[in-house]
Amino acid sequence: MLADFPLFPIADWRLFYRKMDLAVKRGINRIEQMLINASLITTPKESALIGGDILGWLGQSFNWIPSSARNRYAEMFGEEVFHFLAGVEHPEDMGELIASDIYAAEIDYLISEGYVVFAEDILWRHHQLGWSLSAGEQAAIYRYLNKKWLDKAGDRAA
Repeated sequence: MLADFPLFPIADWRLFYRKMDLAVKRGINRIEQMLINASLITTPKESALIGGDILGWLGQSFNWIPSSARNRYAEMFGEEVFHFLAGVEHPEDMGELIASDIYAAEIDYLISEGYVVFAEDILWRHHQLGWSLSAGEQAAIYRYLNKKWLDKAGDRAA
């Protein structure tokens, strides 16, 4: 676990926090599983001890979102997914489908929360989706972010 964290100064504190948060949650889940296996605690099979059943909630409330995206939201956002999807009721609320299962609303949320500035942040740093996307899909993310920043620069100039 500690091998995942470099010993040099960390420039991106949000990414460091996210990795630490995921490591802590994984550790808690391991401890929970050990306690369940040792019959020291009991917990319903359909819900997790901490955080509830986020993936189940996503499946019931947002069954129109592709399952690969729901899985990614549960893994990457955790309980923050409730803030991300607040007010979303229909597919149109997610905005344009940028690439495979990546919606404009997801990219906009990552920008607003400070996780993303450049396309590389989505493709190789925060989400690491570059491995699973085609060159055309990667280019679509670049185009979307470039358009976003050009629009923002135009708003400031006006």
